[in-house]
Amino acid sequence: MKTFAPTLSLLLLLTTLGQAQQRSQLEKDSLQKLGKYYFDKSEKAYFTSLDSSLYYTNLAQPYFEKAEDWENYVNCFTGAASIYSRMRNFERNEYYCKLAMENAEKYLDKKAAAYVYAKSNMALMNRQKSNYDRAIELYKEALRISEEKEDKTYIGALHLNIASAYWYKGDYDVSLDYFNKTLQLYQNGSKAQKNNITNVYSFIGKCYDAKNELDSALVYYQKSLDAIPEKMRSTAFGTRRQIIAYQYIAEVYLDKKEYESCNDYIARALRLQTGEQAYRLDASYNLLGKLSQEKKDYDSALANFQKSLDISKEEFKHYEKSREIALKLAAIAEMYDDKKDYTQAVNYYQEALIALAEGFDNRDPSVNPSTEQLLSRLEAMHFLQSKGAIYYKKYLKSQTTPDLLVANNCYQKAVQLIQLIRQSHLAEGSKQDLAENTASIYEGAITVALALHQSTNEAKYLEAAFALAESNKAILLLESINANTAKGFAGLPNDLLQKEQELKVDIAFYEQQLSQEQQRQADRNTDMIKTYEDRLFDLKQDYNQLIERFEQDYPAYHELKYNTTLASTDQIRQDLLQTQEALLEYFVGEEKAWLFVHTTTQLQVFELSSIEELPDAIAQLRSIIDTAPEGRDAAQDYRQFGALAHQLYRQLLQPAEGLLASGIQKLYIIPDHQLNYIPFEILLREAAPETVSYSPNKLAYLFEDFTISYDYSATLLRKNGLAKPSQASNNFIGFAPSFGNEVATAGVRSCDEEGLYSLRCSQNEVESILELVEGSPLLALQANKAAFKQEAKDYRILHLATHACINEQDPMLNRIYLADGFISNYELYNLQLNADLAVLSACNTGSGKLVRGEGVMSLSRGFIHAGCPSTLMSLWSVDDCATSTIMLGFYEQLSQGQPKDEAMHQARLNYLASADKSHRHPYYWAAFVQFGTPVAIDFQNGLPYWLALPLALLLLLGFSWWRKNS
Repeated sequence: MKTFAPTLSLLLLLTTLGQAQQRSQLEKDSLQKLGKYYFDKSEKAYFTSLDSSLYYTNLAQPYFEKAEDWENYVNCFTGAASIYSRMRNFERNEYYCKLAMENAEKYLDKKAAAYVYAKSNMALMNRQKSNYDRAIELYKEALRISEEKEDKTYIGALHLNIASAYWYKGDYDVSLDYFNKTLQLYQNGSKAQKNNITNVYSFIGKCYDAKNELDSALVYYQKSLDAIPEKMRSTAFGTRRQIIAYQYIAEVYLDKKEYESCNDYIARALRLQTGEQAYRLDASYNLLGKLSQEKKDYDSALANFQKSLDISKEEFKHYEKSREIALKLAAIAEMYDDKKDYTQAVNYYQEALIALAEGFDNRDPSVNPSTEQLLSRLEAMHFLQSKGAIYYKKYLKSQTTPDLLVANNCYQKAVQLIQLIRQSHLAEGSKQDLAENTASIYEGAITVALALHQSTNEAKYLEAAFALAESNKAILLLESINANTAKGFAGLPNDLLQKEQELKVDIAFYEQQLSQEQQRQADRNTDMIKTYEDRLFDLKQDYNQLIERFEQDYPAYHELKYNTTLASTDQIRQDLLQTQEALLEYFVGEEKAWLFVHTTTQLQVFELSSIEELPDAIAQLRSIIDTAPEGRDAAQDYRQFGALAHQLYRQLLQPAEGLLASGIQKLYIIPDHQLNYIPFEILLREAAPETVSYSPNKLAYLFEDFTISYDYSATLLRKNGLAKPSQASNNFIGFAPSFGNEVATAGVRSCDEEGLYSLRCSQNEVESILELVEGSPLLALQANKAAFKQEAKDYRILHLATHACINEQDPMLNRIYLADGFISNYELYNLQLNADLAVLSACNTGSGKLVRGEGVMSLSRGFIHAGCPSTLMSLWSVDDCATSTIMLGFYEQLSQGQPKDEAMHQARLNYLASADKSHRHPYYWAAFVQFGTPVAIDFQNGLPYWLALPLALLLLLGFSWWRKNS
């Protein structure tokens, strides 16, 4: 019995413990069921009564805690945060978001669904507070976890949320990538996801709307309406989706000034916004206000704007700062501005800025918040612009300098915000949209700076005006060149650099394939397009993550990449200009245009007149010079050319004639906007005589008196001028491909719908150049893509005598042809060349899509991006044999040590001296212009051969004399 007793006691103890564990588990199960009961009731009440939903969430939470059901425990905090978000009580929303995240970190594995939901809710809270970068970071973390778990139910929603954050940030191209990916996921997803496609279409429409592509926006808004299932149209969900679509469509028609259609769609929205469905009623009243304002019915406009503001204030009553309220206040400000009540206008813009700035409550409209205080840079940028414009209008009445100083401060802060927004954008397209949409800010800022210069006679304001003109010139090109340079100095590991290059090559390949497939007319392969889009999306995300890593982990890279310090007036004088040289920089705005002229002793500015006539005059002149004159009335052609070329001279250069007459012989021209389309060389300083002759001794061409070169900006010109010459081991390589047996007897070096033909003069062009400079010819089939990519990096001059063409839809598909295909801008942007000069002896190599501020997205730009500081490029489709003659003349001068601009100057004069009358028309000789640094090329890495040989003989004779007499 003694041996049995302990065993029995142990059994009794184990039984008791087991029963206790069972009771404990039963209690937990019971507690969990109670918690789930209340949580389910909370979810059901979420769309009908937020107060009830919150009540049941609070009841559920302690049961889950006692049951140690940590997933649902955390979900209660997340749910409460979501409820407070819908209540617009953002203080409580933030409190519960943080509680959810703290408990998720404490109790849950990072792959738990509740952990992902908590992180996503924290991201949403940051997005609502306009902390878009943090929101994107959190959403992406949640997405990575969901993808690892293959949680398809939530992956689509996370893509949608990331896309929305990028949209609010203004990075519309990246936003579109994510929205399109969401669309694809939802189309292949659950029934609920398919129902939500209508939401995705609306967002895609908003992207196109923001990019000012209004017709595309309308298409997607209509798709949003069509995607609402018929049986859901009368539900709360369907009604809300219809309201949103009607409002967005109304907004587009308002922008298009189609007021009847706008009013019709506002009315459709209002018919649905009754009772419990008074959803987004503030937006409808805001649209009615804008519509009334367009009709100058200010009383009605103000009444509707006030209704909209009151609704928003009630909705956001728990949130001290609000983007939505700021936008409503700005709408009222704009109305008062339109009404010319400038005092009320600036007061409301000040209220709008207060609503957007943390810790800023100063109602003095002459005081602005700091850039660090602003919640939304994009909206603040526009508010500051508008406030600056009003203070300038006040100055025009008051003529008092203090109004100008306030206006100047507003514009300077707006320009700072542009720079910050641009740096935060990932997509090149988004940065281009920003440049296009902010040109008016620079125009206003220059206007104010010049008014201050006139008012105070202080040189700093004139220099500030020039800096503003310069800061809207080719900044994206400068950033990309800086980024390439930064990689060599920032200590980036080779494996990361290799990965980046591989990603860039892959992205360029798939972008090119996708663009070509999308542009097919008849046999477009939609499955192939989807495959390309999928691959591109993944590659771009990998690339963006890598670049973000570069910028975060390698501060020197970030600093060098974004160091877009502009060339100052002193630097231009010291580093660029000689005594007989001048730099002419243009800025062409919507209402005003200026010419800034730098010499070694002074900076002057001239306002250009009648700029509304410029686009038409340039288009007419282009129509005369960019096609062969055969078949046209010669006398009429001549009269039109003479009148237009002299008119443009009077507009563009005559204001500075007195300054240029003081011994100036060389011009560096920085064109802007439409001015990129014309060669200044052909402008006529005097009216054309009656006699029909295009000869220089009959017409006073500008290029007869001045040597001319061009660049994207003074900063780029100076940067490249100070750079070391190419260290490539070889001088010249010429590419002259053939394209089959057929050789054209005459023709142009452009694309042809019937296919490419071999050029009669191109191979002779390269062979003749090789008699002047040492180098390598790649002719006929040897001039292929592989040879170009292999050999081009080792030569200081790249010469391509071939066909080229531009793509109107996608400038990255601009292409220059080799024997077995073409090199596009997609590929050029990923090459690293080491040339001093690229001679693009083909058609339209300087043509392409015009992006305001950035210039022409041409093949020439592609070569500059790849590392060529100078290009010789064509502005239209050029004649084959006339081009060869000019090119030979160019190299004759170049080989004698002439600077590139002077070499082209003499080549033109020599061509015209020998050309017959019919070939003196500017079409044949004016297309090619020299872009970039014009410095002479040292063919012997020291002295040109024509000087090196005599010196070598002298040295040899001297050495012989020394030996003889030593």
